[in-house]
Amino acid sequence: MSNYKHNQKFFLILLIYLFVEVIILQKVIYIYFNGIISELFFLLVLFIPCIAITNYISFYKETFEEYGFHIHNPLIQLLYGIGLYAFIGLIFRSNFSSLPSISNSIANIIDKFNSHTVFNTLNIFFNALSEELIWRGFILKFLTQKNSIFCSIIITSILFGVMHFPVSFSFLQVINSCVISIVYCYLRIHSPEKFSIFSLTITHFLWNSALY
Repeated sequence: MSNYKHNQKFFLILLIYLFVEVIILQKVIYIYFNGIISELFFLLVLFIPCIAITNYISFYKETFEEYGFHIHNPLIQLLYGIGLYAFIGLIFRSNFSSLPSISNSIANIIDKFNSHTVFNTLNIFFNALSEELIWRGFILKFLTQKNSIFCSIIITSILFGVMHFPVSFSFLQVINSCVISIVYCYLRIHSPEKFSIFSLTITHFLWNSALY
């Protein structure tokens, strides 16, 4: 079997796993388990695809930097990650009045840090990191190998949005996730030094912390 067919097979298995993962988390883990048990299961299912992608990159002797995973100028990336969070917040708040104001969002984040344990905070961070590594890292890069950048961004973002449907069964959340992913993907492709997986993870982490 050619490398291309092997790659396609891996890509398909990864997508199936990601969608099954969401359903299992929402319909089994969070219903029948609670507390630290559910969080440990959550981390476990997150790490499995990340380990698989790491092995894939190593097996084909590619570099993590090709997939956007680098920390060049970390302070600059940190500032861009925070700035992107504020920018996206302004856009969404101008269209969805139900979203909290910037001051309320910041207060909510501080609140979460005060009320959450270190484990909870790391859990939110690793969730954001794994999603960025998988979607704006591996999946986006994989699709650009055989498709145009435009198609790759759209396909990645649609899949990312649909993956969020079992979380709340809300089409609005699917659309929101698609739009956010398009912005993330565009910046990852066109400004890789400023918007790597690291800076996008910062944005994603702050967004999740403010909303949940």
